[in-house]
Amino acid sequence: ELKLPAIVAGDTTVRDVRLSAEPAEGGWKIGALHATLPGRATLEASGDLLTEEDFGFRGHMLLAVAQPSGFAAWLSNEVDEAIRRLPSAGFDARVELTADRQVFEELELSLGGARFDGRIENVQPEGQRGKMLLDLSGGRLDLEGVAAFAALFVGQDTGARLADHDLDFKVKAGPVIVSGLTAESVDTQLRLRGDTLEVDRLAVGG
Repeated sequence: ELKLPAIVAGDTTVRDVRLSAEPAEGGWKIGALHATLPGRATLEASGDLLTEEDFGFRGHMLLAVAQPSGFAAWLSNEVDEAIRRLPSAGFDARVELTADRQVFEELELSLGGARFDGRIENVQPEGQRGKMLLDLSGGRLDLEGVAAFAALFVGQDTGARLADHDLDFKVKAGPVIVSGLTAESVDTQLRLRGDTLEVDRLAVGG
């Protein structure tokens, strides 16, 4: 059991740290974790921290970011312009996070004032082409903002985001903003495989 006003590591200060954990097979069982991160971000989590062969975390995670640009600068040392446009961001999900696989299930995603439900999965096997599944339904959607926010957690270089990934994309939202164009509504399911785009469904309103 830990309760600390702050933990300082290099240039980073993590505040209001509360941790309840105990040893478990293959790592640690996290009963509860709370911390305030740079970017006025609140992190809460519970689940299994794996510390042996396949380091990672499986469990529930909530992240609420009041200053996305500051959070992005701390996490990735660069701030995408799409991140700068977000007044706030966050998610609540059941997660599986390892070096080569990141899964967000039962996802509730908040970007600015818009909320979405769905699932995001990213798989990046060593030496192989990556795969990403994005399944979201909700309100106002800035596609560049979603990609920039997701890139913070899947380790992508924002300059070449998803260029080396096969993409499965299922979105029902509105309005939707892509590269400066706005549609009142979009309902689509598509797949990108290398240079080939396969469209199962595309309905655009307005």
